[in-house]
Amino acid sequence: MMHIRAADRDIQFFRGRSPFYMSPLARCSYFLRHRFCVMITPEALECLQNIREPRRAVPVSFFSPTRLYLRMKGDIFLLKLPSLPGIKSSVFTKFLMSYVIVFTVPFMILGVIIYALTFDIVKTQTEKTYLNAVHDAAKNVDAKMESLHVLSAHISELQWVQKIMYMRGNTVDYNAINPFAFNYYMNDLITLKGINGFVTDMAIFFREKDLVLSSQGKHSLSSFFDDAFYYDGLTADYWSVLLAERNFAAMKYPAQVLTYKQPRKLLAYMQSLPMVDKDFKATFLAFIDENTLKDSLNISTISDSGSLYVIDRDGRYVTGINADDEMKKLLTVQNAKQPSLLEGSIANLKSPNGDDHIAIRSDSTVNDWSFIATIPLSTAMAKVNRIKTLTLWITVLSVVTGLIVSYILALRNYTPLANIVKDISPRMLNMPGASKRPNEFNFLQKALHSMLDYEDRTKEDIEIYKPLVRNSLFIQLLEGKPAPSSSKLLEIMEITYNNSFFTCASVVLDSDRAIPEDVQNDVIAQLSKRKNAVYFVDIGGKHKVIVINSAYKEQIEPSIEEIVCAFKNAGITYKAIGVGKTCKGLDELCSSYREANAALDYRFIRGNSSVIFYEEIEDAFTLPAYYYRTEKEDHLVNFIRFGNYDEAIKLFHEIVDNHITNAALPPAVARNLFYNMAACALKALEDLNIDIQQAFHMDEFLHMETYSEMTGYIEELFRHVCEIIIRKKESKNTVLRDEVLSYIHEHLTDRNLTLTSLADQFGSSLSYLSRFIKNQTGTNFVDYLNKRRIELSKTLLARELTIREVALQVGFDNDLTFRRLFKKYEGINPGEFKSIAGGEKK
Repeated sequence: MMHIRAADRDIQFFRGRSPFYMSPLARCSYFLRHRFCVMITPEALECLQNIREPRRAVPVSFFSPTRLYLRMKGDIFLLKLPSLPGIKSSVFTKFLMSYVIVFTVPFMILGVIIYALTFDIVKTQTEKTYLNAVHDAAKNVDAKMESLHVLSAHISELQWVQKIMYMRGNTVDYNAINPFAFNYYMNDLITLKGINGFVTDMAIFFREKDLVLSSQGKHSLSSFFDDAFYYDGLTADYWSVLLAERNFAAMKYPAQVLTYKQPRKLLAYMQSLPMVDKDFKATFLAFIDENTLKDSLNISTISDSGSLYVIDRDGRYVTGINADDEMKKLLTVQNAKQPSLLEGSIANLKSPNGDDHIAIRSDSTVNDWSFIATIPLSTAMAKVNRIKTLTLWITVLSVVTGLIVSYILALRNYTPLANIVKDISPRMLNMPGASKRPNEFNFLQKALHSMLDYEDRTKEDIEIYKPLVRNSLFIQLLEGKPAPSSSKLLEIMEITYNNSFFTCASVVLDSDRAIPEDVQNDVIAQLSKRKNAVYFVDIGGKHKVIVINSAYKEQIEPSIEEIVCAFKNAGITYKAIGVGKTCKGLDELCSSYREANAALDYRFIRGNSSVIFYEEIEDAFTLPAYYYRTEKEDHLVNFIRFGNYDEAIKLFHEIVDNHITNAALPPAVARNLFYNMAACALKALEDLNIDIQQAFHMDEFLHMETYSEMTGYIEELFRHVCEIIIRKKESKNTVLRDEVLSYIHEHLTDRNLTLTSLADQFGSSLSYLSRFIKNQTGTNFVDYLNKRRIELSKTLLARELTIREVALQVGFDNDLTFRRLFKKYEGINPGEFKSIAGGEKK
């Protein structure tokens, strides 16, 4: 039972505003509805009715269960209500203040500190950003220049380059080099240019031969620089003197060049070959488009707000991005006077027009170039000022957000507490001897129980996922990441090693399924007898890794035998097992893993179900690449082009046996040899304008893993290509027949017309052409030719010609052969036919 009394002490006068509105008739209902009073005394009701009120609604704001605010004509009256026993109105306030302290005060303090330090921090960061951008630009260009060094070294090692360089005499010996081989040499240069990507064009000048071989063609030095690459103002004599000297990564800075009548601005790179020999034989020339060089310098951090200049040690300007002529002149002059200007640092620089700039410099580690970026100070500081303003606004926003979040969280946390109190208060008050309400935070006890239950479930999950985590940890070790510094983590993952030696064995299974757990346990049990620890790692797919921890290196081979035996007993088939060298410590495990994978590649030669130790094949990595004469490759292409499968296969086995069976090439080199053999078949198809897709499926070929598989594939490829070529030729029989017979008729009287000359005319073999004529005419070439000549002679015999004259005119060497063949095909001799023809004419 609660009362509102009209005593002066119960009504207090306040001024302010309230967001809630309530009509006069609803006030008592409001109290009753919210259970703040059960009965209103007459004094209190009279007091409420005597208060001056407008006819409009009266604003009311309810802030707590013990206060009611009434607004009347701008005045607010506070009505105090009796407090509920045990209700502490300060709980919400404590929550609110706690969250304000947690979320707002730190933001305010942090905001003041950040605001004070923002200028220096952001300025330093901005300068560092620009400095890193200049370093990145320098590194990009250095990487491109390093690629030119590597390209020069690679070109100097090409066999045909060395062959021309060390060829005796002042001219090219075309008995030693097929003139058509220069097309292949130019293709090599075009391929290298495409791979490099930085070079616009390249050439090799053989100074003793006065030969310039480029990706565009073959020239003399004078014709190359006069016609192909004409530098304005520079003669061929100038280049002759320049290239007569030894050049090591020398540069000819960007200049206007007419390349095949097309104007370009190119930078020339010169490197004498061989690179390590003082008596050089040739010079490698690489021409780089200035725009390509600028693309390497185009770092958006600089190009969007400033300029970048490349200047050499002598103060000469090379190239730049957004270059200003006045600033360029200033930098080149100062760098020539003081080469250490701004070296490795940031400084202020005033431009010729009086503007302040930030200048950053980075020197090349490859050549004598310096990279200097200039950014207007106003542009750089504008970003700093914007960040300062942004920092201030973020601080203010964080404080406001902290207040809002604090209020929301306090209200949110207080509401459950109030509901708990509301729910349990009646029961607690009705309990005998209950003089105090229970603590509102009893729900923490339930939360604690939930946390304990969650901990138990987490431990169960850890046990379930422990193998997966252990597998992931080993994968990281195999990839070269450092071992965990905490031994506790290794203990949790049940990774214990009492021995100091580790060995990796890479296994490629025939299927993607995992190694059964019982097989793993069997292997672990067997090797534990040798006091060795074993861990199985699933890399993914068919690839598995077995890590063996042994006390001695000599125990590895017997351990591998135990593993192979266990696989065979369990019916697990594998393609190959590669075993790396023994290493010390988990940190070196990655090296043994790489060696195991390298050994695994030798399954290409060893075949399936082989065990390959890295020590057995380690020396093979130093063997030279394969080599065979180009004539053999030409013969192989010709055999395939004419559909001669037997000869093609015979020559293929001869090449492969010489290099793989006898020379024991490394797998990668051997694989390239097979790719080259396949390319011969494709070249034959290309020469005959036959679609390559009919015969070659690249994906299938590239995924073959053994020598025998690739040998079988090449044999099938040659057979299939030969069949395609033969079918293609037979499909053209009608056209060929008409052409052959027409040629015979046109040259019927030619005494030099033979089957050999006819085969040369149509580019076919004697046997094929003889068989073709017999199939098309029903008779062999000689009979068909003689019959046509005899038919022609009948017309001539009717004229006033001797038999000898007729024989010679139709293509016979003498009249005796003519008489014999005429008798054979016509049944009478030429004289009798001439008499009969003469009589009929009379």
